[in-house]
Amino acid sequence: MVIPQLLVAQGPGTVPNDAQGMQVLFGQLGVAAPAATFIVNVQGINNMVSLARLSDHLVETLVKSSKNPGGGVQGVNIPHDAEQNIKLAAYYLRFCQRVQRPTHPGEVMLGVIMPYEDFKVTEASYSKPETPELNMKDMEFTLDVIREYLSQVQGIKKAPLSYVVRTNIVPEERPAEEYGSLKEELIAQSPIRIGGQNTDWFVQDNEQVWIILRDMCQNHECWVYISNCRDSKNGRKAFRQLEEHYLGPNNVNVQAAKAEAKLASAYYTKETRNYGFERFVAIHTDCHARLERLRPLGYLGMDDRSKVRHLLQGIRSIDPMIAAVKTRILSEPDLQTNFARCVNLFQDAIAMKARMHPREGGVSVSALSADISAMQIDDDDTKPDMGVELRYYNSKEYSKLTPAQRKGLRLKRIQRGDKPKGGKKPGKTAKKGRSPLNKKQFKNLKKRVIKAVRAEQKKQPGNGRGNKDLSRDNDSVSSDSSVASQ
Repeated sequence: MVIPQLLVAQGPGTVPNDAQGMQVLFGQLGVAAPAATFIVNVQGINNMVSLARLSDHLVETLVKSSKNPGGGVQGVNIPHDAEQNIKLAAYYLRFCQRVQRPTHPGEVMLGVIMPYEDFKVTEASYSKPETPELNMKDMEFTLDVIREYLSQVQGIKKAPLSYVVRTNIVPEERPAEEYGSLKEELIAQSPIRIGGQNTDWFVQDNEQVWIILRDMCQNHECWVYISNCRDSKNGRKAFRQLEEHYLGPNNVNVQAAKAEAKLASAYYTKETRNYGFERFVAIHTDCHARLERLRPLGYLGMDDRSKVRHLLQGIRSIDPMIAAVKTRILSEPDLQTNFARCVNLFQDAIAMKARMHPREGGVSVSALSADISAMQIDDDDTKPDMGVELRYYNSKEYSKLTPAQRKGLRLKRIQRGDKPKGGKKPGKTAKKGRSPLNKKQFKNLKKRVIKAVRAEQKKQPGNGRGNKDLSRDNDSVSSDSSVASQ
């Protein structure tokens, strides 16, 4: 085993890699010249390796001892800002060591090290995430979940453990500026082997990966494919064996066929209680992502035109507005290769159709039915939250909704035209024909019915129906109210 060392590059001619160069380094961090000389010559921090070994606590000790060295030696004062800069510079050098990036004293300046401050805080506040459950029905997705989980777990030197299971052992030569984040650079550049030997850090992290995989897989059928790594505790080998079995060349075609079959079987006709256009699009998007993940394994992928073709084949609605969108897409070549734009066009058409729902008279039949159904579910004083999204919720998602959101969701579904579930089922002793409304609810409904009748009479003054008939309606409703309150 070998321990990765800090790689010191040849600095500019004016900044030599020795004690003089370290004085320049401390000067760039805001340390006065006398204090920088004292740290280098008296405290012995005369090279970058010595500086990289200083933890935050050791830097604080260095500052205190420099101020009061004792033994009759005149101390030096180091400002608080300079002390924090020294801590960050030491962290920066350790980061360079972790990714084997060469550096030199002239490079360690505030403009270079300040971007590492937030990442340093993030690493220091790390807490191990909760272990996810495996879904044996979709091992392609499950392997991605495992890899993502490993990227959130820190190794012995705080590198994400996903570097242990990356494809290439030797890191690719790539400038640091090309990585999207410092975490991405750690995963790609953390050394696994140096000079043909495994690094000490990798050996310890590899065993930790094995422990994680063992705990995840030992109660599932996938355990048989990694149990041979139990004695060696080789986490990298175990993960690669899982990938080879479930995503190997022979299984790529099977996974691709499953995703393509799911695309072909998905269809949309209209908005219903448990299934709508959003759910239909989610199925397509998920299948596209699965097929895209198979590209590195040999699958050629699905082109944009095929994505739109599957989308149109799955839409079986006979609504004229939906049909108009399909016709437009088929007539415009640019749309036939733009899946996202096609989805937006269908979403706009469905939303417009919902806004154009016809209403007849002052109170429509559907609206009045919705009000009656809403009164049946309004058994408490909870104010409905109408900001809740109108879509399908599985049991886990529905359990996370607040009572106000659940009531708002039920009301939205009733207004959309869905049949209400009817609330609680009646007991065995319930009388047949008894009204589901209590006295107060029935009274409120009576007022709405009378108001609707009066509005209708105002629009039709010559129908021969007057106040006498309206009084008769009032009496009839009142008698029904007395029956309902029995």
